[in-house]
Amino acid sequence: MKPKGNPNQLIYTEGKLKEDAWGGGYNPCQTLEEIKESEGNTCIKWTYNSEDCSWDKWGINWNDWYAVNFRGITEVSEIKMKVKIIGDAQFKVNLNDYKGHSSEILDSKSVEAKNKWVEVKVPLKDLNLQEGKFVLDQIRQLEFQGKSSGTIFIDDIELVQVP
Repeated sequence: MKPKGNPNQLIYTEGKLKEDAWGGGYNPCQTLEEIKESEGNTCIKWTYNSEDCSWDKWGINWNDWYAVNFRGITEVSEIKMKVKIIGDAQFKVNLNDYKGHSSEILDSKSVEAKNKWVEVKVPLKDLNLQEGKFVLDQIRQLEFQGKSSGTIFIDDIELVQVP
């Protein structure tokens, strides 16, 4: 029997964005960086322009780019993150495995986070990963993709076991 994944996993670790994410830094389509907010909180700041560009995306892996194991935890864990959307920015978040499967886990249209921090929770069981033929012990990344132009702040991304 294959081992089960850990139901609690830290996805975004402050200070490790450069190592854990692709698409960072600056390019004509986006800027991805860690910043300190006025309250002293360190978070991800993502500014992008999808209207003139198709490279408005980035991904994060929390296991040094080795596969992450979700086997045995899809019924008991959820992805949790805090987001703050500035203006009319729109984006989506996908979960990808190393076999090329992808599942949209979040569309910003469903989040009321304009100019304020909001916690978003997505139960893994709602993603129907097994029906989507995901290889549960080969999870690759969370991929963020812009759908307009704007700025998003993201923090405290983690996988947590639900009570």
